[in-house]
Amino acid sequence: MALDFRGLGIPSVVADYLSTRGASRTGVHASADATAALLTGRRYPAHRAVLEFEEVFGGLELREPEMADPTLVFGPYACFSATPPWTGREEDLVPVIFASNDVVYLLDAAGRGWTCSTMAGGGSRPSADDGHALFAQAVLWRMLERHPGSYDVKTGRHGAKSAKRAGAVAITGASGPSERWWGDEKQLIVEIDHGNGYTEPTTYSTL
Repeated sequence: MALDFRGLGIPSVVADYLSTRGASRTGVHASADATAALLTGRRYPAHRAVLEFEEVFGGLELREPEMADPTLVFGPYACFSATPPWTGREEDLVPVIFASNDVVYLLDAAGRGWTCSTMAGGGSRPSADDGHALFAQAVLWRMLERHPGSYDVKTGRHGAKSAKRAGAVAITGASGPSERWWGDEKQLIVEIDHGNGYTEPTTYSTL
């Protein structure tokens, strides 16, 4: 039975992408009590926002035909059940999404989202206002990376100007304190204040 991604409170462009790519809840997921027990057993805080994320998104996976493993795994229970076990630690941040390109998405005690490109180093950066926006950002980054026309990276804050020139509208529910999105499945633009190996603002846009 197909999942109703539009019922998850995420941007329609993200919901439609997941539906057309056959995303499913085939991964491991658990109740709030079991998730909290797993987290505290690993000496991580079981924030309310983290447990709520598990309830809504836990067990979802995005798989692509040419990849043996999922490219996106959602839910703290799945993240902490993964092998080898996650050993990174930054204050009160708790991983809730793993991406196959070694990007980790995390939530803090206040429910705010953070993004960490582990290969680039430099720690996590604030990226989303809440778990729903963080979920949307993780999918949008995958959409950008998989775009058939590839994408361009430019130093500086060019997101709003590029979007206006392209006629791209803001993606409501996907932007946060240091990450802003515009566009649709055909064209995507994202502007970040720093991160992904860059210390200065950077704009990514599909070609």
